[in-house]
Amino acid sequence: IAQILQESLERANSERFHWHEVVQGLDNRLVDLKVSVERARAQKDGLTATLETLRADYFKLLAHSNGLAEPEARSALAPDIEARAQEINRMVRRVAEAEEVFRHWKRQMSETETERASTQSSLMRATERWEQIQRQIGTLGANP
Repeated sequence: IAQILQESLERANSERFHWHEVVQGLDNRLVDLKVSVERARAQKDGLTATLETLRADYFKLLAHSNGLAEPEARSALAPDIEARAQEINRMVRRVAEAEEVFRHWKRQMSETETERASTQSSLMRATERWEQIQRQIGTLGANP
């Protein structure tokens, strides 16, 4: 029985080692994903701030134009107002794209965290199995 238990112990140890490597790989992936999430957040926040500045400038120019009494003076600013409106529209699309990239990385991180928790459970079960076999071998050695 000692030989059979030793073989079982070796298989249990291999299984434990396998799950340990998988957990480490997922830990490394989580580190990379955290960097990607933070990079995406910074990109999104920067674009959102730029959008807010563009909107503020647009509304200032529009208010100034609307306050002018002469139609010619308002007409002179119309191309700039239109250009700013188009720039705002482009920036809105860029912010939406950045938000989608951010959500993508957050989703990847959440899925990886879930996978890691499941893998950690598998590692714990494999370790418990290994420890149980170790105890059986120890008991066998104590009672020849």
